[in-house]
Amino acid sequence: MTPHAKYLTLCTLLMWSAIQFLASADVPSTEEIVKYCNSTFNNRRGICISFEKKLKNCHPLLKLLRERKFAELQQTFCDEPEQGDSFELSWVCCPEDELVDISHEDFGSHPNFNLLPHPENSVCGQSGNSDRIVGGEDAGAGDFPWMARLAVKRDDEDTEEFVCGGSIINERYVLGAAHCFKDNVKLTKIRVGDTHDDVEKECIEYGDSTICEMEEDYGVEDIIIHRDYSGITGSQHDIALIRLNRDIRNISSLFVRPICLPFTKEFNIPPLQITTPGQTGSNVQAIVAGWGKLYNSDSIGSPDLQFLSVPVTDTVQCGKSFKANNVTVTELQVCAGGEKGKGSCAGDSGSPLFYPAKTKGKATIRNFQIGIVSFGKHQCAAGNAPVVYTRVKRYLTWILDHIK
Repeated sequence: MTPHAKYLTLCTLLMWSAIQFLASADVPSTEEIVKYCNSTFNNRRGICISFEKKLKNCHPLLKLLRERKFAELQQTFCDEPEQGDSFELSWVCCPEDELVDISHEDFGSHPNFNLLPHPENSVCGQSGNSDRIVGGEDAGAGDFPWMARLAVKRDDEDTEEFVCGGSIINERYVLGAAHCFKDNVKLTKIRVGDTHDDVEKECIEYGDSTICEMEEDYGVEDIIIHRDYSGITGSQHDIALIRLNRDIRNISSLFVRPICLPFTKEFNIPPLQITTPGQTGSNVQAIVAGWGKLYNSDSIGSPDLQFLSVPVTDTVQCGKSFKANNVTVTELQVCAGGEKGKGSCAGDSGSPLFYPAKTKGKATIRNFQIGIVSFGKHQCAAGNAPVVYTRVKRYLTWILDHIK
């Protein structure tokens, strides 16, 4: 077959496949990733995926298809797979960092899935008390019982300092940001059940009773940082797991509870718009909480837990806010905020962005973590500059793979 004839054959196949793909519903697939490849998008490492069944998981290739840029799409075909002598045309190379996590689409079948709390049999994501980050409000005891504080000690200092937040995801693990563990710092302890820095015993009025509980500190057994995190501000894969040195003593109290992770299908919750690439989310409000600075001029964070409702914003538009900083925002991240005077600040890093929702058929509101505070403008809460969060939905398999 001549090169010209082969090209015409490829174009014909692409046009036919495009019609079939765009007209079809999602087709379940159990095929494994074939191999790594060299993507035509900035020569980034890519992964060969099925054109017919997995293109929906690759936003930039799907965009080429929808815009009928067949010549460009044809250049993304993988080399002939080592599967006999047949010439396979249905595998394309998707940049690895743009590929929706597909290694365990059926998360429920993952061997570690049951290590994480399920809304059906736990109190994950439920406030223990009721159904200022910059410009925020004071939280009450038990309002956000999944919040954790991370204390570090620097090499050249003797004192500990709480510099980051995190979220409890089960009795042994806290989810946080990778960038909290650079610059020669040692994580010394994780504190849970804390809302007000100057109060050791938090209290909640519960019916006719007053229930009080002491904050608790835990040591560190292990820190797992995503292997592809580069350590540069604005980097993707800004995610880390902290394994505590012992189980949290009372994981279901009013003061200490895990947050729910966004296993949409497995938890029988409606799909969240904010987990869909490209959604503007103008009417979607999420919540971020933390002990970060109240004002840019502050030298330390807030002594009291703050929370703030923030709008989820379009990823593409958000990326334009950081172009001058040579930072690229991708679909591995989610953006929220942008209102002047309101947003995350230093000390909020690693804290969760979460979204209240109901499971189908249930009246109880649960909070599902959708983001991890990663970075923002140097001047906190600047107008029209959202904060960038690591998109938790894209790292569910990574989390499952690394807990034990």
